[in-house]
Amino acid sequence: MRLARFIAILLIFSMSLSVITVIRGFTPEETHLSLFLHPNSSCTDIYKWPPRTVRIELRCSEEIVFQVYYYVNGGNRTIFRKYVERGIFTFHVQRRGLAYYVLIQNMSNKSVDVDLYITLYGFEKDLVQLSIFLNILSITMGLIWCVTSIIRKRYSEQ
Repeated sequence: MRLARFIAILLIFSMSLSVITVIRGFTPEETHLSLFLHPNSSCTDIYKWPPRTVRIELRCSEEIVFQVYYYVNGGNRTIFRKYVERGIFTFHVQRRGLAYYVLIQNMSNKSVDVDLYITLYGFEKDLVQLSIFLNILSITMGLIWCVTSIIRKRYSEQ
């Protein structure tokens, strides 16, 4: 009976995780950052993004150096580095837990207004994999429990 209760709780949990993952996958997260950079200055923001697709829209009054990178094993991994005034950049976050750095540098002798729009969308790969695994595990355990209980009943009746 305890095993049946555990299987039922695991099934409810895995189905709930699946529903939450689907709802979260269809709901984009948006962030807006507005900056004023003085001549020859920079700004760095740190983000911990989940493994989703990231869309960054950049609008500036002058050209700036725009860079997105992260650190793995002590090394800097640059996703992109551009000298732009406007642009839309899209990339996919591979792993949860990495700190992503967004660097904006004003290399000119003029002050610059910067607007940065960040949108996260799509399914989180790790949550989808976890929910599928837990669903398969709970259904398999439930089927094994049903089959073994039927077999036990047949042997106890003989």
